[in-house]
Amino acid sequence: MVFKVIKFYLLLLCIIIITPLSGRATPAAEEYQIKAVFLYNFANFITWPETAFKNTSIPFTVCILGEDPFGQYLDITLKDQKSRGHSFEIRRIRSVAEAKPCHILFISQSEKNRFREIFSFTRNYTILTVGDMENFVEQGGMIEFSERNKKVKLNINPCAIEQVNLKAAADLLRLAQIMRNCR
Repeated sequence: MVFKVIKFYLLLLCIIIITPLSGRATPAAEEYQIKAVFLYNFANFITWPETAFKNTSIPFTVCILGEDPFGQYLDITLKDQKSRGHSFEIRRIRSVAEAKPCHILFISQSEKNRFREIFSFTRNYTILTVGDMENFVEQGGMIEFSERNKKVKLNINPCAIEQVNLKAAADLLRLAQIMRNCR
């Protein structure tokens, strides 16, 4: 059963990647609907160490640092969902110090001038950093949403992911452009 669920979400992820950003909704709305689904799937295709969750009552925490570009889409996507037995909690935070309990940290474009401070902090925790700014991965982020041919694409830095004891599934890495920036 678990294999079927994983296979379903992998298929969903592939469909989303090849679906162009066009016409059905406003482009920005559709873009962040797709990115919300990606954030959900990262919870299934990244492995956190056992120490990240003391038990299954600990929620899988997705945080947004800075201005929230998702609106209701992230809440709708994660509502009543689980990843590896953990329900989801969404936190909208203003300070990087509030990111300590986060498992996934989406760093908003409003925070682009604070990368050094943010990455200096997050390097000490098992936090997956995700953003959609150009050169996010080159600046120290782990997963960057980019747009190529009007489709949402991923740039991933496996070195940055592994440095905080996370592991990206091969299926996720195959869907992305690998950008190694080991520091």
